[in-house]
Amino acid sequence: MALIRGTGRPFVMLSLLGILVAMIVATLVGLYVVNEKHAQFSAPGLHTEVWQSYQLHSETHHLIETAERTLAGETGPRHLIQRLGVMKSLLLPLQRTDVFSSLSEPRPEVEATLDTLQHLADEWSSQLSWQDTTAAERVAGDIVQRLPAVLEDTHHVIVAANIAVANQVDSERQDLKRTFRLLAWTLLVLGAGCIPLMLKLIRDHHSAKRLTQELGAFNQALEQRVAERTRSLNERKALLSTILESSPSDVALIGANDQRVFYVSETLRQHSPNPSAFQLRHLFVDSRQYELFQQRLMTQKALDNWEAQLAPRAPYWALLSVRHLQLESQPVWLIWSLDISERKHMERELKQLASTDTLTGLPNRRTFLLRSLKQLQRADRDGRLCAALAIDIDLFKRINDEYGHQVGDDILRKVAQQLDRHLSDLGIVGRLGGEEFAALLPDVSADDAWQIAETLRNAVKAIRTRTEHGDTLVVTISVGIATHHAGATLKQLLMQADDALYRAKTNGRDCCEYFGHPDTATPTA
Repeated sequence: MALIRGTGRPFVMLSLLGILVAMIVATLVGLYVVNEKHAQFSAPGLHTEVWQSYQLHSETHHLIETAERTLAGETGPRHLIQRLGVMKSLLLPLQRTDVFSSLSEPRPEVEATLDTLQHLADEWSSQLSWQDTTAAERVAGDIVQRLPAVLEDTHHVIVAANIAVANQVDSERQDLKRTFRLLAWTLLVLGAGCIPLMLKLIRDHHSAKRLTQELGAFNQALEQRVAERTRSLNERKALLSTILESSPSDVALIGANDQRVFYVSETLRQHSPNPSAFQLRHLFVDSRQYELFQQRLMTQKALDNWEAQLAPRAPYWALLSVRHLQLESQPVWLIWSLDISERKHMERELKQLASTDTLTGLPNRRTFLLRSLKQLQRADRDGRLCAALAIDIDLFKRINDEYGHQVGDDILRKVAQQLDRHLSDLGIVGRLGGEEFAALLPDVSADDAWQIAETLRNAVKAIRTRTEHGDTLVVTISVGIATHHAGATLKQLLMQADDALYRAKTNGRDCCEYFGHPDTATPTA
């Protein structure tokens, strides 16, 4: 009997050890599966196909409207090219996505619609030019004629995207449900297997109680310390897991009350003026921006996509998001930082392109008119003088016809350089289109405007341009001058300057004329 008991005890211990190992493995597998599912469902940009299909439909409609405006002469080739570029950028993700494979029945019309839009967009884009208004009107007419028939088909793309995303989400939900059910059964079976382990522990406990009271007290104190240490380690492990799982970029974990730094990414630490003693306040370039950020944090609400300029030593733009957590019974802030400097640079470049004439670098017509309108309103309000110049390159069409547009473009750039050199410090200058330029000069009298115009005319006349055949071209300009009177609008002022320019052209070009003095070479006081 003793022999049987002696041989059975190792088997029981091995069985209990096997159950314990199985529980540990099952727990680790469960944590891994849950972590993978969490990463899958928290991935950025998940299921954006519905939004993209709606955007494609809306952009198709906007393209038709832009084409109609082009035919009506309300806009030019630039807006048509930009609209086509936006539509092509929306087509690309829908053509690459595999979400439509989740449809219960194939819908070839969706792929056909996307291919048709791509083909039309490529065809129209190849025909357009930034300066070719005739080609723009021809393409706009083709768009108005052909695109409305495809617009209705984009509704089918929206419907298919909604159904496909719904099917995909339902499939993922069913898969997640099966995963948790399997984990539940596994843990239940392992829990039942723990009963012998519990009985063994109870028996050992009774055996231990037969030992001396002093040994029992020691064991109890030791178990309590182990439990507290285990709980502390688990809290730190949970904290680290939260940081690692929730941090797609730079991270900082900071106490809400005492600004204690629990964790900070190495990148953020190096951006701080004092890396060895990191402080959130010193990370911001603008102290006022930090105060606003601090006020938002005090509301105890989550903060998403807050733009701020960080790193005083090497400033860059970042997107900040914050979550409020509890650590060691204390409120803390979990802060994410994403570098968006490249995006801000692209925004500045796009703004520059939208307001500047690409050939000459001067403000374009729209920007010139907007700035001039504000300047004229200030002149009216303050009772200040204001003069307008209408400037035109003489015989520019003949230069283009005889020597080519390359020479013409070179002349436009050189004239624009002289305009910028002589007028930019005095007021607002811009290119209105073709060889036409204009300037609005605040605090400039009629006599001063005449002197400025004459100086500019002589500077342009000194320009020498060589053609590919070795010919040297002398460029001249005609200038019309008008001064602002109280109550006159910008349109009236520019029309007066244009009338003076017309008189300068009539009088033989290469001269300046002042509106209101048709018979004199210089303005009268």
